[in-house]
Order: sequence, then structure tokens, then C-alpha cells
Amino acid sequence: MRWAPLAIVAAVAAPARAEVTRAPAIAKFVPAVYPPDERAAGREAKVVAQVDIGADGAVVAASVVESAGQAFDDAALAAIRQFEFTPAEIDGAPASVRILYAYEFKLDTVVEARRDGELAGVVRDRATGAPLAGVTVALDGGLAAVTDERGAFAFPSVPPGTRTLTLSSSAITAVQTRETVEAGRRLEVVYDVALAPAAGEPADADDLEIVVTAPVLERATAAVSVAAGVARRVPGTGGDVVKVVESMPGVARAAAGSGQLVVWGASPDDTRVYVDGVRIPRLYHTGGLRSVLAADLVRSIELVPGGWGAEHGRSLGGLVDIQLVPLGGDTAGVVAVDALDGAGAVRFAATDRVRVAAAARRSHLGWLIAQATDRDTGDLVPIPSYVDGQLRVGYEASRRTRFEAAAIGAFDRVDRSVASGDPAMTRSDRADAGFWRAWGSVHRDAADGAAVDVVVFGGADAATRREQFGGRPTELDVATNVYGARASWRRTSGRAAVAIGLDAEVFDAHLGRTGAVTVPAREGDLRVFGQPPPDQLAADAWRVVGASAAPYAQVDVALWGGRAHVVPGLRFEPFLVSASRRTPVAGATPSVGLFAESTTLQPRLAARVDVSPRVRVSAAAGRYHQAPQPEDLSAVFGNPALPIAAATHLVAGVAVRWSSLVSTEVTAFATRSDRLAVRSPSANPRLAQALEPIGTGAATGVQALVRRELAHGVFGWLSYTLSRATRTDAPGAAARLFDFDQTHVLTALVSWDLGRGVEVGVRARYATGAPRTPVVGSYFDNRTDRFQPRFGAHNSERLPAFAQLDARIAKRFRVQGGDAEVYLDLQNATDRDNAEEIVYSTDFRTRGAIRGLPILPVAGARWSW
Repeated sequence: MRWAPLAIVAAVAAPARAEVTRAPAIAKFVPAVYPPDERAAGREAKVVAQVDIGADGAVVAASVVESAGQAFDDAALAAIRQFEFTPAEIDGAPASVRILYAYEFKLDTVVEARRDGELAGVVRDRATGAPLAGVTVALDGGLAAVTDERGAFAFPSVPPGTRTLTLSSSAITAVQTRETVEAGRRLEVVYDVALAPAAGEPADADDLEIVVTAPVLERATAAVSVAAGVARRVPGTGGDVVKVVESMPGVARAAAGSGQLVVWGASPDDTRVYVDGVRIPRLYHTGGLRSVLAADLVRSIELVPGGWGAEHGRSLGGLVDIQLVPLGGDTAGVVAVDALDGAGAVRFAATDRVRVAAAARRSHLGWLIAQATDRDTGDLVPIPSYVDGQLRVGYEASRRTRFEAAAIGAFDRVDRSVASGDPAMTRSDRADAGFWRAWGSVHRDAADGAAVDVVVFGGADAATRREQFGGRPTELDVATNVYGARASWRRTSGRAAVAIGLDAEVFDAHLGRTGAVTVPAREGDLRVFGQPPPDQLAADAWRVVGASAAPYAQVDVALWGGRAHVVPGLRFEPFLVSASRRTPVAGATPSVGLFAESTTLQPRLAARVDVSPRVRVSAAAGRYHQAPQPEDLSAVFGNPALPIAAATHLVAGVAVRWSSLVSTEVTAFATRSDRLAVRSPSANPRLAQALEPIGTGAATGVQALVRRELAHGVFGWLSYTLSRATRTDAPGAAARLFDFDQTHVLTALVSWDLGRGVEVGVRARYATGAPRTPVVGSYFDNRTDRFQPRFGAHNSERLPAFAQLDARIAKRFRVQGGDAEVYLDLQNATDRDNAEEIVYSTDFRTRGAIRGLPILPVAGARWSW
């Protein structure tokens, strides 16, 4: 026997313009008794019943709408009248509603009490934000609903799993998409769709969403939905949807050319990036101008600066979780070219069950900059050459089971040099970096409401850097093979949603390094940009193998009728690390390796309370651990015996929805980390202890996001972060500012749709300059025949504040066989000279600044079908 609600059909005694702000959800399910005579005869049936639910969630009345015979009707009604629901809400207050239920009697189905998921949403005109009434929302399995005058629809109970929705009416361009419904969870969606174009008018083919969360304590805590077409049109992103993350609170402004992701005072290496559960080494290409993934294949992004749950680990900072667009639907593609690169993507059905998606991109920005300006930006701010690509093949074995095989890769090269009249000051730098990942995954929606996901992956990361400063070389080669697997099982039973899983990863890194021990510089080093390295050179070659397999469990307990949730979690993670050398090579002495094991228990706890229909309060706390970087485990340049580092996150926030268009989120955070690897404070470190695990870190702050949803062609948001991040380099040492600390980070953006396919937008950004250590004097070093700096207090001054205005104008129009768009994205539209670094003369008596990119007009065109 199976049951399924069809839709809300009426709100009892509600005003004509009342809004269903919360659909009823079944809290107690009672299985019907299969009529013995019908079972003996081998008959199956479906009974459709009309059910009146009171304001307290009790079933007030039930009657048959579509009969299957007296025996089936009586059995279905007897069960339905014993159901209990969480109350529906009309305009935020408990209210009575009437719904339709379909109760199916199947001979081969074992009945188990379960709570299905809820799916509700709004359909709006993409251009104006106005609600669209009369749109049919069809759900696979035969369920359907029609949007009301507010554009709203609701399915109060949907069997869990990935569901296909089709939106259709004579007024809109038909859209098909997929949503993942979780048992016991409410999924709220907003679909901004294009009206069916009149002859010759432009159309917009974007039909997927990007979800950016900042921060997330639990998946439904503070999600902010942005349509892909909107995200791509944010000024200053160059049309890259993923780069919208840079405009969210909690994310520090990265230095030009770095491509680093710094959140909540954590080092860039402390934030991990996942794509469909597979870790990749970075989010952006070198230089930070582009992400490493094709935006047209990305479905959603979760940026979690801190306080995340037990399903993830191996990081002291934040995480970025990217979900790719589900494979399926009609054939679609896009070809795009602009000042940065050229790209293409396509999706199609190879057979009824096999779906394929592919994308590729190649850069050409370096050549364009060389033609447009003679400024030194290309020499001092890296302008990379890059390529990336993705290939995915999916097989839908059944409505409940699907398989996928995928591969992604990205490769970068930076080659620059700075000439000088003094050969000893001539510098050159070449860096190559790349990675690839391949994986296979399976998703299964079980009949009892459980969901199972398994992904197995492998890949490789490679990075090579060659620096030459006069006659002093610095070389670093890193080649790492990565393997891993993730498995999870999720099910809701009663008031609790349980998730258990296993997260395993193995890496095998081969490294080689030549140069000075202090080059390249680390966070916290006293240094001057462009300062010649020391004359003392060293070399080492080593191998590091690391592994961890972490079982975890997490339970989401609903209280007070679902208005409050408590989410405790626990992650048990042993770390295994093996280094090939315990001490440096000494003559013909055989190398002696090192093996270390460290077992960690990582408790996590989150909670959220809906204090009213418009106000939610949330909090989270957790303990996190991270293995040392393989680069730090050299017996010459680091310390093979570095232990596991640890951090504690505390997060609290409040979210207020002032209206259907305007919302505010404010979050306070505090993080503490210890056992960080820092330079040895000793002038003559002990053998194999150039680094020591004696550093600590702290970050505190508050962030805010005020957002206006798209309506009448206008959308925008204002984000602000106030924070302070510090480090201590030894026990008892005074705290200093973190090298990436930024006290204030502010972003404001707005975009207008002027009609007739024309859009304009602006984005303004401000960020406090990063800390630097001043040079207060110098002395002449007769041994090296050069001046050497004398430093003042560590990180006691800052770079000048960063400010930049970006602007965008675009025109969309219909062309034969598809839609086209031309646009101009002006980055640094005012051509402001932002100082990215301080440079000194050879005697350190005068100083200047390296400037960031000048005005960068990213003109482009895009054709989609």
C-alpha cells in the first residue's frame, strides 16, 4: 500500500488573498488494512480522498473523491482519519486546509510508516519578478498543482528522492528541472521563468539555479537562491557564476593574481573545495579571474565559512560544496567568448537512459593585455594561460537508482620576468599547476524513504615552480596521487532525520625542493616583496603518504512541531601519515622514515529555532582537525614530525525575512586554532625542525547580508564583514595580525532589467588593506654586497585600502535556432590604482607600490540553444 498527497486544494475560511506560508506535513502515519477478500482476489486499487485538516493538525473530515470500491474506500478512510499533521499556516498563523490524498493498495508493497518530504514554491516572471498564476507544476509520479494568484504552489508530502518537475502554461517558455526531496524536510524553491516570447523578441534559456549560502549551519538554515542567469550578470565576475561567492559576507578580498579563498581568518590552504563529493585542490585558476568549472554545468554552491556538520572534515577553515547540474532533459548547449577566454558546453541524451554533458575552456587574456597596456601589471601580477574541461555520463537505471561517471581537469601556466640593469637583481618566475579527477557514483532512493549515495574517485595534482633571482635558483616540484570514497545513508524516522556515512581519502605525494630554507615565504615571515633570497641553498627530495577513513553520524531532531531543530553529530577520524625521511640526507647513511598515527574525535552541534514565521535564530559549534601539508614534512625545509592541527568554531546568527522580497542575515563567529606549523623561533633550529607546531590562531567577527530578491527587473544585495584575525608564533609571544586580516569588507551591487533585453548593473567593493611589516632602516651587508632591511613591529602597518567599481551592460536577443547575448563587463571601471604590494628601492630608503589590474573591459558574446 502506498499513499501520496496530490495538492492543497483549499484553505478553509481564509481570506481570498491569504498566503499559505507553511504546508501541512504528516506527523503520524497509520497504514490501511488491506481488505482480505480483495487481497485473495489479487486486486490492486487507488483511492483518492478529500481530507480536511484542522488548525491543530488533526483530521476533521475525510471523504472519497475517486472510489475504488466499498472495501478499498472504507480501509483507506479508516487509516486517513487516524493521521496527524503538523498544522498548516496561513499568513504565518495556524489554519485549517483541505487537501487531496491518493492511497494506493499494492500487493507487492510492504507498508512502513514514514514521513515524506514537502515541496513548495513560487513561480515568477524573470524580467519583472511578478508572480505568475495559472502555471501547471507537474511532478513525476502523476502529481500536479496549479499556481495561485501569488504564483505559489505546494505539494505537502512527496516521496523522497530526486524528482523531475515540469512548468508549463501558454504564458511561459516550458521549463523542466530536478529537485532532491529529503524525507522529513521542507524544500522551498523559487522559479524565475521567461515569458513565451513574441515574434522577434528576446528569450532567455537559463533554467537552473545557483545556491550560495553564507554561512550554513544546516542545509536549510540560511540558503540564498540566485538564478543562474542572474548570477552570471553580476558585475565584475566576467560572467562566471561561481565568482559570485566573492561578493558574499565572510570572504576576504584576495590580492590580485592570487586566486586565494580566505574565509573567517583561515589560511587559504585550510579551506576545502568539493565537487559532487569529490575534493579538488582549488576553486580558481591561477590569478583568480576564472573558476576551474564551467558555469553552465554547475547547479549549486554552498559556501560554509565555519560551523559545518560531521559529514566533512580534514580542514580548519571553511568548505565550498559544489553540486553539478543533474543530467537529463532536452539537448542544450552554449558557446561563449570574451576578453578572458573562449568556452563551450553541451548536454544531450545519448539514449532514453544515458545522458551526456561536456564543457571546455581556453584563455587568451595574457595576449590581450600585452596589446592593450604597457603597465608592469603582467610582470608583477600573474596573468595565467589556462585550460579546463569536464565530461559526465549518467545512466538512469530506474526512477530510484542512477549511476554517473565523470572526469574534470584544469591546467595553468604563468611565465614572467623582471629585467634589471644589475644582473643580480634580474628575476624570472615560471609556474605550472594542474589537476584532474575521475569518479563513479551511485544514488539510490530506497522504498522505505532512505537515500544512499556512494562515490569513488581518483586523480592527480601537479605543481612545478622555477624562480631565478640573479644566480640564486628556487625550485619546487610536487606530484600527488589522490584516491578516496564517500558513502552516506540518510533516513527520517518520526521526528529524527539520521545520517551516517564514511569519508575516506588517501594521498601519495612525491616532492623535490631546491633553494633557501626561507623561500618561498610563509605566512608570518618578515619579508619585503622582491627581496633577494639568502645565499645559503639547500635541497631535499621526499615522499609523504597520508590516509584517513572517518565514520560519522549526525541526527536532526525536530522539536515543537518542527519549529526547532537540534543537530548533534560526531566524526571519528584516525590520521595516518608516513614520511620517507626523519632526518636530512647525511652522506651514504640510509634514510630512516617516520610513521605517525593520530586518532581524533570531532563533536559537532547545531541548532535552529523559528521564533516566528519570519525570524530564525541559529547556532553551531564544532571541533575540527587537519593533517600537515606534505610540503611542510621535509626533513630539510620543514619538520617530518608535525602533528595534526586543531580548531574550534563557534557560530550564532539570526535571519529575518522582512517581506517576500527583502531579507537580512547577521552572523557572529569566533574560531580558535592550535598546533599550527610556524618557523622555528631559533636562529639555529634543531635537526629536522625548521618548522615547529607551536603557532596558534584566532578570528572573531560579525557579518551581515541584506538582500533584495528579483522583482520588477531589479535585484541586489549589500554584504559586510567586520573581523579581526591574529596569530601567535610561539608560546608566550604577543599576538600579531594575521597576514590576510581585513578589518572591513563591504560589497554592494544592484542590477536593473530595463526591458527589451537590455540590462545594466554596478558593483562597489571596499576592503581594508592587508597587514605588512614596515622597513624602518637598512644596513649594508659586505658579504652579499647588498643592503638589508631593518624591520619594525610585526604587521604593524597596512596596505592602502582597496576600492573598486565594476559595471556591466548587456543586450539579449533572439536569433535563429537559439538566444544570443552581447555584454560589456567593466572591471575597475574608474581605473583606480589599487596598491597590491609595497616595494622598496635597493637601499630601502624609498618605497612605492605595485598596482593591480587597470580598467579591464571584458567584452563578450554568448549563444545558447
